[in-house]
Amino acid sequence: MGIEAINPFELPLLNTVLLLSRGTLYGLVATVFLALVFTGLQAVEYKFSTFSISDGAFGSCFYFATGFHGLTNVALFIYLFITFLIKPTDPLDTTDPTDPTDPPLLLERFSESLESSILY
Repeated sequence: MGIEAINPFELPLLNTVLLLSRGTLYGLVATVFLALVFTGLQAVEYKFSTFSISDGAFGSCFYFATGFHGLTNVALFIYLFITFLIKPTDPLDTTDPTDPTDPPLLLERFSESLESSILY
């Protein structure tokens, strides 16, 4: 019996490709779409995994790290979607969309650093 590990070359690889490609795409709509796809694929990964949060340290760490990342991804989606709705109607907004102190970027960096410290 025991825990059966998820094959890293299936859905996790696709999720990684989506995350890496998200940084190279231009446009808010593409980023929002990829955030939705990533969150949906993460839900599929949860549904078909053969272990649960109560299966020891691995299950706890896996669901904590990926769940926190999913939560920040949903928060980022909501923020970007609201930005997408407001941005065209605010002609006086002169903020730089690539500003490294932008709240969604800070949220994503915090999420990634927390995951790295937990998993490695």
